[in-house]
Amino acid sequence: MASMGNQTPLSAVETASHQWRDDQMMKGGLLWLIGIPLPIILGLWLLGYLS
Repeated sequence: MASMGNQTPLSAVETASHQWRDDQMMKGGLLWLIGIPLPIILGLWLLGYLS
């Protein structure tokens, strides 16, 4: 098992990638909170409207 203390810091690309995924999840979450059904949100995501 690898030790957790030897992790390298994230590069700028990895950090931006994490931020982009968080933003995408936030958009879907907000749509769900305002009452949009999950199948509609998934359809929008598959069509690229949430990217």
